[in-house]
Amino acid sequence: MKKGFILTQQFTTPLFQFENLKLYTLYLEINEHYFCCWAKEKTDSEVHWLEYYTVADQEGSLLEKLQALYTTHRLLASIKWNAIRVSFDNQEFTHIPLALFQKEYATQYLQLAKGNALTVEQEVYVNHMTQQGVAIIFAENSHLYHWISEQYPFVNISFQHLSTIICDYLLLEKSTTIKAHLHVYSNHFFLVIAQHGELQFCNRFAYQTSEELVFFALYAINELGFAPEEVSFTLIENTINTQLDYQVLSDYIPVIQLQEAQDALKAPFFSNQFIPHYS
Repeated sequence: MKKGFILTQQFTTPLFQFENLKLYTLYLEINEHYFCCWAKEKTDSEVHWLEYYTVADQEGSLLEKLQALYTTHRLLASIKWNAIRVSFDNQEFTHIPLALFQKEYATQYLQLAKGNALTVEQEVYVNHMTQQGVAIIFAENSHLYHWISEQYPFVNISFQHLSTIICDYLLLEKSTTIKAHLHVYSNHFFLVIAQHGELQFCNRFAYQTSEELVFFALYAINELGFAPEEVSFTLIENTINTQLDYQVLSDYIPVIQLQEAQDALKAPFFSNQFIPHYS
């Protein structure tokens, strides 16, 4: 029997108005292992409703699982939202300086970064970080992308890669030092590094142990020519294993702080655009 998704976390505030969805923006975050959705009111910074799902089995495609969920979920299927913001969390992305970016070569840029050709089901999309002078090129299943678009006719909808949001979050700090954020999830993490408020590095790594996390973090800062003591790290807590990751990282990285998920929810950027994962 196909189970599709399992609802593992949810919350709703007493102020959430189920019958007045035009007050809210709906956020969708999609990964092959999870699906997260939440609502934020246009006029405040509070998340009023959130549901986090994990994939229950490997039968059927991600699109088929979402289609099954939408048939029984009146909030997700509603077209009364004020706006829809969709982000994709996958490994199919790369960053290109805008000065070098040419739209007609977007697919070639991504294939070169990946080291192999895209599949016939993948389509290439581009996000622009104009202030940073960076184009973020990513690929996603075209059937999934267009199906989501079709669910919300006449609603303002936008799509982006999750790395766009994570980069923006770090750069909002406008730090004059070297800052690094580790957004760690159950089987992968994003590492973003900025120097004097300018993006220096962003990548997504699969990992299984805390030692692998340390290796990739130290390798990245070494490639940029930074010593561990020069970089101020923040570890964003999104999984039950983060405390162990923090302890191991602390042995090699002198300046590191742990930001818990509930604290992140209260931060201006998180509360407006990005909800940390629960897994």
